[in-house]
Amino acid sequence: MESTDVVIVGGGIAGSGLAAVLVRGGLKVRILEQSREFRDRVRGEIWAPWGAAEAAQLGLLDILTAAVGYHSHRFILYDPAIPVEDAEAGATDLALLPGIPGGLNMLHPEACQALLDAASGAGAEVLRGVDQVSVTLAAGAGPQISYVVDDQPATVQCRLVIGADGRNSTIRRQAGIELEKDDATHLISGLLVDGLDGWPLDEDAFGTVGEVNFFSFPQGPGRCRFYICHPTSDTHRFAGPDGATRFLEAMATVCLPQAHLINAARPAGPCATYPAEDTRCPSPYVPGVVLVGDAAGYSDPITGQGLSMAMRDVRLVSEALLAGEDWSPSAFSHYASERAERMRRVRFTATIMATLFADFGPDAPKRRLQALGRMQQDESLSLWLASILVGPDAVPPSTFEDATLDALIAP
Repeated sequence: MESTDVVIVGGGIAGSGLAAVLVRGGLKVRILEQSREFRDRVRGEIWAPWGAAEAAQLGLLDILTAAVGYHSHRFILYDPAIPVEDAEAGATDLALLPGIPGGLNMLHPEACQALLDAASGAGAEVLRGVDQVSVTLAAGAGPQISYVVDDQPATVQCRLVIGADGRNSTIRRQAGIELEKDDATHLISGLLVDGLDGWPLDEDAFGTVGEVNFFSFPQGPGRCRFYICHPTSDTHRFAGPDGATRFLEAMATVCLPQAHLINAARPAGPCATYPAEDTRCPSPYVPGVVLVGDAAGYSDPITGQGLSMAMRDVRLVSEALLAGEDWSPSAFSHYASERAERMRRVRFTATIMATLFADFGPDAPKRRLQALGRMQQDESLSLWLASILVGPDAVPPSTFEDATLDALIAP
């Protein structure tokens, strides 16, 4: 039977990024990736500045930027009640961390492929088109993992299986790792758009107009990813063959100063809708298996923290594996505890973001403007928003207490 040090199931951003780091550290790694070609999943394209810093620390940021990643330099909140000139004067400069020019935007398939190529180039063994993955865990022996590739069955023995196979993780289910889930408070729809001639390349923006909480993230000249958060009761708002058209019509009504350019835009990918739910694994490991990225639980995407979280997972798990020969569950206790608190803080910020910007009741505009005014008057009430950019552990722990939300939305 073949053997290796680590088998990583899932060759996406977390899986390939981790493989590249581990191979550079001297470990033998095999990646099992189901897809033969990465496709647009309409999410997973935004590194906040703190996520870009994590990628830089891992030696992965240059790989991503070389694969047509674009740094955004400003983050702007637009609102119908705020004059455009005031909104732009209040833009957040995203060069917040040493050596990091801003946030990083790039298409998910291109990011996955860049990191997979880097892992392969460093020496990882990469198999694509893998199906029927099955993990066998036996006390006192390393895990075995069986799979089929090109209609040929194979089995490999390893010291550790890493589940990086996304939200619907097969490895998580087979290892019996519990996943807790909160109901979604809103839906998120997304669309990649071309034909936006003159669209600002280095500016991320968001805001709320009516029942549209919008986000825009440039992906290159004339190209942008748009997201719309909308009520859970509106499941089919952008469904069907004309869903992309209705999506663009909704985006053209928002309060972006360049929204008129959307009238000439055209879809460059699928229009998809998914629930903005929050999940977490109380313990993202069992003997012989560790989960990273979305497989270990994911937050409401309204804060755009998924890829930054994945980079932190990669760093902590790689540090544990490269620290020595002890790969027992105790080696991952720090990762588990840090991730649990990190997820709690990100969940808290998502709750505030959704309450202020993706709650579409009649009192929502007044509540939102009141909260923004209080954030201007009391800097401590804006630290939750800062944490999205600089990291959930870079602001005081008191930021993530119920008193913050209460102070923002109190009558």
